[in-house]
Amino acid sequence: RKDNIPVIALKGAHLAISVYQNIALRPMADVDLLVRQTDLMRVQEILVEQGYTISKEEIFCAEEHLPPYRKKDSISLEIHFNIVAPPFAGRVDVEKLFVRAQTCIIEGVEVLSLCPEDLLIYLCMHASYHHGFDNGILPLFDIAAVFEHYKGGLDWEQVSSRSNEWGVGKCIYVTLSLAEIV
Repeated sequence: RKDNIPVIALKGAHLAISVYQNIALRPMADVDLLVRQTDLMRVQEILVEQGYTISKEEIFCAEEHLPPYRKKDSISLEIHFNIVAPPFAGRVDVEKLFVRAQTCIIEGVEVLSLCPEDLLIYLCMHASYHHGFDNGILPLFDIAAVFEHYKGGLDWEQVSSRSNEWGVGKCIYVTLSLAEIV
């Protein structure tokens, strides 16, 4: 915030506070944050200044995020510059995610979160494409909770349009079916 770098809270932190409305109901292994690719160098500098490091075993760069940053007695941070890896990454306009993002308060700090439609699509892609449904039942609970929380405010035409634009319509449908949304 002090460096005026917009950050979108992905998954856990946002879901626990805004959707589940109880941090005890949504476990997290790390905090996932989305930043613009143009801000990555400065974000890395800030994390190092704050005492975060990358372990030598994890010197890799996934196709949508940096290696996890860790700090003693603190949860690890995963800095994303896209919400999905190739081949779908090129279809997702990250700048539009920031334009559509909404403000929320997490632990007294104002941050951005994905708009409900982008959040639902992201959770479906993360469960199906990224993890191949090998991440247990939690992603399906997240999807069901997002659906319940935003039920009256979800624009299904936007979900359908964006899913097709990103080329993930089928995986979204299958994941929503598994979560018993469709």
